[in-house]
Amino acid sequence: MDMKYYKFRECTENNLDTLSRSCIYAASCQSFNDPYEGVCWVDAMAVKYEQVKNQSLLVHNKQRLNNRGFYCVASSENTDYLACEGLLMWVHYADAHKGYCVQYNERLLEGLEKDSLERGYCKMEYTDDMPYLPEDNDISFMNVIKTKSKCWESENETRLIYRGQGLKSINTDAIDAIYLGCMISDSNKSRLVSIAQRLGVQCFQMELRNDRRELKVSPVFFE
Repeated sequence: MDMKYYKFRECTENNLDTLSRSCIYAASCQSFNDPYEGVCWVDAMAVKYEQVKNQSLLVHNKQRLNNRGFYCVASSENTDYLACEGLLMWVHYADAHKGYCVQYNERLLEGLEKDSLERGYCKMEYTDDMPYLPEDNDISFMNVIKTKSKCWESENETRLIYRGQGLKSINTDAIDAIYLGCMISDSNKSRLVSIAQRLGVQCFQMELRNDRRELKVSPVFFE
């Protein structure tokens, strides 16, 4: 079964404008919400890139990390699971159900090379052991980038990697659908429906179920 990729977003002006242009925004790792991003073992000492001052190896790798942009998406072979049942994803990343979720297909990764630091992607690996940076090479550096704690495992993250941050173009057919949070405002709903219609993708409204504490999906029909 083809993989599906999901990005949960707040309805900010920048996010909506980026979506309407069929682009994504590759962000600095400093904007991530995991305090262990960029933390590794060097010489039996846990070191965070941002705290390194004088160790030449880590200073170099800090520069390599900061010179890259990342776009993180949740992934699943079950095309409905994350959008329908991912209550915590909506809370953490989509403004407590007031935002939206974009569903991508595998064309999102077109032009990207697996485990490449230049223009690539990686599947995150989950372990509570600290990654180790023994020497200055791409394999060691990638090991730091693609490792997260097991507490994040349910997100099943795929991470896109670019040299440089900012807007990145993607395949125009990479977007399959837009899901609207169950508490989205009428104005943001109207704007996202218009964006979905202009992009030629499906649009769905997340709703509360009456019989269980779960979300359900209802299609939004264009006028």
